[in-house]
Order: sequence, then structure tokens, then C-alpha cells
Amino acid sequence: MLIESYASKIGETRREDERLFQELTGLGIETSRSAMEKEVNEVRIKIDSLKEELAMLDASLGDERQKSVSEVKGELLKLKEAKAERTQELAEIRRLIAECKDKLLVVLKNAEAVNVELEKSRLAAQKRLVEEMRKKRSALKAAATNNPKGSYAYHPADGATLPAPGTVRLPSSVQNVDTAKGAEVSTKPKAELSSPRKEKSKVASVSDNGLLSPGPVKATTSQPMMANWHAEKSVGKLLRSDNAQESSPMSSKSVGAGDLH
Repeated sequence: MLIESYASKIGETRREDERLFQELTGLGIETSRSAMEKEVNEVRIKIDSLKEELAMLDASLGDERQKSVSEVKGELLKLKEAKAERTQELAEIRRLIAECKDKLLVVLKNAEAVNVELEKSRLAAQKRLVEEMRKKRSALKAAATNNPKGSYAYHPADGATLPAPGTVRLPSSVQNVDTAKGAEVSTKPKAELSSPRKEKSKVASVSDNGLLSPGPVKATTSQPMMANWHAEKSVGKLLRSDNAQESSPMSSKSVGAGDLH
């Protein structure tokens, strides 16, 4: 087709050259020879350029120039069919991508729901743990309130009264020691001794005859037996000498550690 079009252009150029020549000669128009030669040269240049383009086109076609127009049309139809198939494949790929996106959205929603359930279960477990810890703490507080630290079970014998906090109970033999040996025991009224407000420890001072060791002796509610032991040790000699004489039991008196003189 291209070759025919170029050939037709060349023929038209030649015819135009002849027509111009006839017009110039037939109408009797006088022109200089140089002007005519110039126009002819321009026409020849155009013809040569067209020939060059035709040669280049012929060289580029190669074996294809031997094919007929029907063959070229068949190849063109095949190309169109292949393009339609590729378009259908592209549409199918787009449809699959849309389906995958929908499935991905569903999976993400399910994963989010699972994460929410896991978070709820974790929070519930933490809440149960906190409740258990609160119950244990309440039980420990109740136990500490009922049995405070340092408390001890005291079971008085022979109907003896419970000593007030911060007091030292002395044996009956110490309370009945003769004044000739220098053991003088002073007591305070019951109201003062049995007062529950006196929770501070009292101080035992040294008597004139040196029965107790110098320095304060602290008697606290958490260590009543140690205070009694120190008191008995301090008057051990008197106990040895008077235990034989004190056969009948007497009621104990609660004496403050700060009231011994």
C-alpha cells in the first residue's frame, strides 16, 4: 500500500511537471531559461527524495513486502483477537484482586474480634486475680486484728487478775520479805494499775539495799515472761531463804515496774 501511494505521488509530480511545461510553452509566456531550469530542478529534487523514502521503506519491509493484503488483514485480525483475550484476562485478574481484598477484610475483622475476645479474657483473669488478692488481704487484716503481733495467751491460775500492760508480776515470796532484809514493795491503787491506757513500759529502779541490778528494766506486753525472769533473778537470794517460810499461796499483786523503790 505504501509503495503504491509513493508511486502515485511520483506520477502526479511528473504530470504536474508536464502540465507546467505545456502552460509555459503553449500560452506563449516568455520566461528565462534559468528560471525554468530552477523549477525543473526543484521537481527533480522532490522526485529523488520520494525515491529515497520508497527505498528505505522497501528495505525495512524485507520479506513482508511479498505478503498480500489479505494476509496482512488476517494478521491484523489475529492481533485484535489477542488484544481482546488480554483484556479479558486483565478483567479476570482485577475481579480476583477484588475478591482477595474482600476476603482480606473479612480476615482482618475476624482477627480483630479474636483480639478483642483475648483482651477481654485477659482482663477478666486479671480482675479475678485482683479479687483473690483483695480477699487474701482482707483475711490477713482480719487475722492481724484478732491476733495482733506480740500477743500471748494468758490463763491466770487461782482466779488471779490479768496484770496491766507495762507491769511486772512478782512472786508472793518477794512481796512478803521481811523489812529487815531491805525488800520494800510499794503498790499503786488498782485503778491505776489496771488502766488499759498505760501501754508504755515502766522503769524499775535500784532499791536502797541493792536487791535489783542497776539500770531500767523494761517490761512490755510482748515480753512479760522475760520481765518476770529478770525480777526473779534479781531477788534470787531472798527466794532461797524465804521459800520454806512461805508455804501458803497468796494472791499476786500487779506492781508497775516504775513503782519498785
